Amino acid sequence: MHAHTLNTDAPLMMAPVQITNGPMKSELVARTLSNLPVNFQTPCGSVEVFIEEIKETDPGGDHYSFVGLIVAGARTGAPVQGKYDTQAQIGTMTVVPTLN
Repeated sequence: MHAHTLNTDAPLMMAPVQITNGPMKSELVARTLSNLPVNFQTPCGSVEVFIEEIKETDPGGDHYSFVGLIVAGARTGAPVQGKYDTQAQIGTMTVVPTLN
């Protein structure tokens, strides 16, 4: 596991990418708990993200914030943070600059 911390207040240095399709809630949670990548569709194509940390952001449990790493697709290896609505199956994610 990589040590990325979920910080929804941190300024994001890159433009958010729209998630146009992704998993339902049960698949998102199951894949995250099983340490399997989650597939998100974006206008730029399919991206697989290994979610390292996930947090419910609403009482109904449909909205999540997440931190992870892109494991397949454009920007493979890049850390990302995002928001995702499992009901509508849409959201955004942004590549987070690293301090290397």
